[in-house]
Amino acid sequence: MTKRREKAEVLYDMLSALWADRRGLKPTHLIYKSNISHVRLKKHIDELLENGMVKEGTGEGGHTVYKITEKGIDFLKEFERMRKFMDSFGL
Repeated sequence: MTKRREKAEVLYDMLSALWADRRGLKPTHLIYKSNISHVRLKKHIDELLENGMVKEGTGEGGHTVYKITEKGIDFLKEFERMRKFMDSFGL
């Protein structure tokens, strides 16, 4: 049985995928790289857009792409800091 990821981990995975490809990712590519369903993508991308961690743009061929913002990068850094902190306590 696989462990279900927490919401923060899913957001981290989505933002990490976007940070790795600064040109932006199409929704389908973000689904693959984040290992999430289309339903979860829609739910979480709306939240990331509302919070200003991701912006929506237009890529080659007029396709929708998502890009990480500075606020999203800040989230990644803080999440990593918290992971290291928790690891130092064996959590």
